Amino acid sequence: LDLTELLLDSGVSEVDADAIRLADGTEIPYGLAVWAAGNGPLPLTLQLIEELGAGAQSEAQSVARGRLAVDPWLRVLGGDGSIFSLGDCSCAVA
Repeated sequence: LDLTELLLDSGVSEVDADAIRLADGTEIPYGLAVWAAGNGPLPLTLQLIEELGAGAQSEAQSVARGRLAVDPWLRVLGGDGSIFSLGDCSCAVA
């Protein structure tokens, strides 16, 4: 008996009281839905990562993946200690 199915790369277009509709038109009836969706980075965050250029910030992007890589004191890597970041746009890597 298989009660759980993990769907990757499946965009959700609508959720109502008893069904989830995927972008491809598939309809999935449900009793309990657990949503574990991710959001993409904001354009401002991506712009700052790009402007920080080569160095610690770009090297950390394999882990940070579009978030600002920060040290334990929330200083943005490559920002010379003058830029701080916290929350969803940040990833502590150092």
